[in-house]
Amino acid sequence: MAWLRTLRRLTPWMLWCSIAVAQPLDATKIYKACAPAVVYIETPSGSGSGFLVHPQYVVTNKHVIKRPWLGGYYAAWQIEVKTRSGSSLRVLDVKPLEDYSDIDLAVLKVARFQGTPLPIYPGVAEVGEPVVAIGHPRAMQWSQTQGSISKNDLQYHYQLDVATDFGSSGGPVINRWGQVVAVVQGMLLLSATGRFGIRSDVLKQLLDTYGIPYTTAPLLTPTAADLSALQEQLAQERQQLIAERIELERQRAQFQTELQQARPFLAEYAQKRSQLEQKEQELDRRERELEERERALERKAARIAEKLGERFALEFLLGPAYDIWQEQFVLSRASAGLFYRFGFVRDEEGYVVRADQFGIMASRDIVFLRAELSQWNREGIVLGWRYDELALALEFSSLVRLSFGLVLRQFDPQRNLVTIPAEPRYTVGVLLDALPESAFLFGVGATAHVDRRLRPSAVSVGLQVGYALHFLRW
Repeated sequence: MAWLRTLRRLTPWMLWCSIAVAQPLDATKIYKACAPAVVYIETPSGSGSGFLVHPQYVVTNKHVIKRPWLGGYYAAWQIEVKTRSGSSLRVLDVKPLEDYSDIDLAVLKVARFQGTPLPIYPGVAEVGEPVVAIGHPRAMQWSQTQGSISKNDLQYHYQLDVATDFGSSGGPVINRWGQVVAVVQGMLLLSATGRFGIRSDVLKQLLDTYGIPYTTAPLLTPTAADLSALQEQLAQERQQLIAERIELERQRAQFQTELQQARPFLAEYAQKRSQLEQKEQELDRRERELEERERALERKAARIAEKLGERFALEFLLGPAYDIWQEQFVLSRASAGLFYRFGFVRDEEGYVVRADQFGIMASRDIVFLRAELSQWNREGIVLGWRYDELALALEFSSLVRLSFGLVLRQFDPQRNLVTIPAEPRYTVGVLLDALPESAFLFGVGATAHVDRRLRPSAVSVGLQVGYALHFLRW
């Protein structure tokens, strides 16, 4: 029962974080993100599809821009490229990639496109992977169809289970991440199963050969809502795994009972033992499979937990400043704060790099004070403090922090007393962080003390360095 003891040691947050990482294909989301980068190409002899891999480069098929009878390719001024927004991109140059005449790919250089181009998938897609195609079949502009990869081991092509037609030639076939996995080659019309597309790894190799820029970074990454939905799915899988584990233990106990019952029957012992050993091997195999699935689920949970983002931060700041109003050097302005984080900003892989946050901060100004040294009956310089403050703070995208609060206490060096201000004194501040994507803080801060009539009594400017400890994900 070692597995049961292991399950009892699992903490609730580990079970809560165990969610699946498989991202389903969302055809609506893909269309909204990718359709603006698909273009309609029109020549004197017909029309076809294409897509931008860079603000100045459009990929299409050779036969889309080829003269039908005279041979060669249309000149740049004879080709019209239209975007989904209704604008036209002026063609500056035609690049048919003639060194690779057996690969039906060409590139058009156009005036700069004001939008996001489509990234290219750098590998080979798996058979069965769901995809969508966006193009202009039979001049039905910006039409989308959905299917999957049927075959991936041809020399240059995929076989596609995706509906395409005349006019789809040169259009993109896109995976769940918004990456182009193939370019539709519409001239190969065999049957319903005879749809083909040129593989993205072949396209990538040709673009590299001709020095044409492109990107591979996915357009679509899981949102916090997607991760939460997948988290529930993983929890259900874990419950099913536990149920299967319990059933396995029941069968193992039954096996031990049957083994004991078989021992008195010496004549049938050898045959029975062989059968039971085979059954035991099968149970051991299933146990290894279940253990591997457990480890895989825990690895998935760890990867997802890193993308959820910690919700709280405990922060410590320290740094010298200068009081412009009182013309006094502040040895250090020390602060500690507790923040709640929200509004996460993620990188291309879905990891949290910055966030908005609000919270409460306590601060103290540490200065050198002139005080009477009773031991020697004369005046000297000692290390002390002058203000204690408590403020509410709001930070935007880990870059700019605004704070507002009260001066709670102040030190009177003349009377050597800690006092509360006779009239309310307010503190306002701003902090600019130069390291927004790091747990370390380094920036410039400014703080001012004002009364209810907004008359200043202290204005400090200085450096701030510190560290933020993030915790509690969900």
